[in-house]
Amino acid sequence: MLLVALVLASCSLPASQSSVPASTSGELVLEPDMLERVEVWLSRMAVDETFSGSILIAQDGEVLLNRGYGSADRELGISNTPQTRFRLGSVTKQFTAMAILILQSQGRLNVQDPICRYIEDCPAAWEDITIHHLLTHTSGIIPMVMNSGSLPITPAKLLALFKDAPLNFQPGEKFSYSNCGYWVLGYIIEQVSGQSYKDFIQQAIFEPLEMHDSGYDQDVPGLALGYKDQYSIATASLVSDSSFPYSAGALYSTVEDLYRWDQALFTDQLIPLELLDQMFTPHISQYPDVVGSVAYGYGWMVLDDLGRRVVGHGGAIEGFRAWIIRYPNDHITIIGLSNQEDSLSIMFSIWRSLIHGMIAISTNDGSTITYAGPLEAQTGGSLSASFMVTDPSGKPAQGLIGGTLGKSPTDSAAVRASARLNTDGIVELDWLANLPTGTTRLYCEFNGVEYEIAHITISP
Repeated sequence: MLLVALVLASCSLPASQSSVPASTSGELVLEPDMLERVEVWLSRMAVDETFSGSILIAQDGEVLLNRGYGSADRELGISNTPQTRFRLGSVTKQFTAMAILILQSQGRLNVQDPICRYIEDCPAAWEDITIHHLLTHTSGIIPMVMNSGSLPITPAKLLALFKDAPLNFQPGEKFSYSNCGYWVLGYIIEQVSGQSYKDFIQQAIFEPLEMHDSGYDQDVPGLALGYKDQYSIATASLVSDSSFPYSAGALYSTVEDLYRWDQALFTDQLIPLELLDQMFTPHISQYPDVVGSVAYGYGWMVLDDLGRRVVGHGGAIEGFRAWIIRYPNDHITIIGLSNQEDSLSIMFSIWRSLIHGMIAISTNDGSTITYAGPLEAQTGGSLSASFMVTDPSGKPAQGLIGGTLGKSPTDSAAVRASARLNTDGIVELDWLANLPTGTTRLYCEFNGVEYEIAHITISP
């Protein structure tokens, strides 16, 4: 679901060898050799301009990797650093959720309150919606409205764009990701606090945590320019005014500030621990028909990764991608911010390789296929993994890659998935593990040839 892969020719493993974490049960340790591979790989990607951004990796309060890669401004030759500011997109939502819980801790609202208590001329269709429904994307409010331009818009006018739209389902009935719902939360924060969303987030969260490189406005010093890919010009002319993504996606930050945020989430500095637990409670499954799938808390996705608790969230906005992944019981944090839209698979790959290790296979033509992902799946659940393919010169390969989970490539009961490699030579594949318990095999097809990658354990 939410995992990852990586490797370059300069740091690839020999054919048919693997690198795995020090522990697959009990304590999880991020190995120095794997961190070194990540750094070498990202440095190579930065030279090729297939990755641009900043990465921070930490465990047990110790920062293990904290570097910028590529350019914050290609025209001016300004490099990304750990202090470069990036737009967060939907990573904003966890701060919006925290703002609501801060107001609850102050006795000024409760997540079980009906939202119409705080909204003037509230639509009749919204009468049964609570703040909890908005936080968990279970309100039934439509997911999104299109941006009508780059001019500023007030929160009231933003809500007016969708207030009259019918609900997609009854509140609490199911999960459906809704930016509009988080816009309503921003409006409620303003009504209850008497401050703008920008000022409340700044005063209640950023200032206490000394997050001095985080904020709301898009025209600030030190903010990277966003790009579509390694070939494009900056997307500045296409960027919406901050008032449109608003409380669903308008914030910016740095990897170092987000690490301050991460460390505060282990404490009661902002809210009591019992309220913090509500933020990370899996309130609703995002995919109820899949065993062990991703759930949603308040502004965070929550999942079980082979017995390990994981909370995280991604963000996507014009020219930028963001991800924060936390293994709270193992005190592991992986933060990736990028000013290149096609970088999400790279950040996933970093995650997966650090947690699950990697397996590299040499192909008949001298290319290298690298698998990063778990070697176990729960029956009825999902197996998610990353594949990276480099050509004989070490450059990202292109083409279609397929994966088969079963006793053999021709097994009629096997589960199959395929996709085209991205420009960075990486692809994410998912298989529904509708297989009997025991050991099966994972195969990969590339350029018309099947290769056995690994044995996969299907657990009850």
